[in-house]
Amino acid sequence: MEEIVDSTKYGLSVKGSNKGKFPILRMNNLIGGQVDTSELQYVDLEDDQFERFRLSKDDILFNRTNSFELVGKTSMFISDGDYVFASYLIRISVDKEKVLPRFLNYYLNLPGTQKRLKMLATRGVGQSNISAAKLKGLLVPVPPLVEQERIVQTLRALDEKIESEAKTKRALEEILRTLIRQILNGQIRIQDMEVR
Repeated sequence: MEEIVDSTKYGLSVKGSNKGKFPILRMNNLIGGQVDTSELQYVDLEDDQFERFRLSKDDILFNRTNSFELVGKTSMFISDGDYVFASYLIRISVDKEKVLPRFLNYYLNLPGTQKRLKMLATRGVGQSNISAAKLKGLLVPVPPLVEQERIVQTLRALDEKIESEAKTKRALEEILRTLIRQILNGQIRIQDMEVR
């Protein structure tokens, strides 16, 4: 991976709080290949420190230290705004003339790649670690950019379909919960219901 990465950087060793100037992304913000900004903590930083740890769109965040099951979680940062990242994460900036960030993000999230990453982990008591040096040593197949783009478009279309189906499922589950509540509260009688 070293040939396609412009830089890797470890995050900030600063404790987050409920207030502060900048939101700081942590391990729990990496979900399913995407950065979830719903549960944030904040930090106050001097301008020069902020610039060193500022995230740019298309940066990839890699969970370098965690339990063995969670080490290696990877997500791509695509949010607007000024964010920084915590010490247990590595920021990966790629050479976009060689690899598309989304392609690399998808690749790093493949089950087979996650298994290979875990093989790189140094295991400790309750924690495992993958250093930036080991991460950069990971072999990554890099097809031509045109092919990478086709792969990314196909996978994004599948992601959108999965999300659409998940929304439908959530809506139907809510209708079912409401219906059960109404039956249990006597608002609807089963014999009055039409079954199709």
